[in-house]
Amino acid sequence: MPRRFGRFFEGRLVLVDVENFIGGKKCPAISGGVMDYTAPATGKVHGRVPSSGEKDVVAAVAAAQKAFRLGRNYLLQSARTSETIGRDH
Repeated sequence: MPRRFGRFFEGRLVLVDVENFIGGKKCPAISGGVMDYTAPATGKVHGRVPSSGEKDVVAAVAAAQKAFRLGRNYLLQSARTSETIGRDH
């Protein structure tokens, strides 16, 4: 279920701030900037999102590449272990 920026509480809309999710952790934009999330149909502000820039993208890509390498190494190790176990029996 997608996360919504605004939540209703006791019949009124409550703003929700959202952060970046990089390397398994929530974090603000490196610049510290934020932007309002505005509903196009009503023009009302529903929350705030990080004003992410190039440095945030570089950090996210680096984290994704690291996760990919770690996952790949895990899969390769598992395959090698399976081969070794298969040979012994």
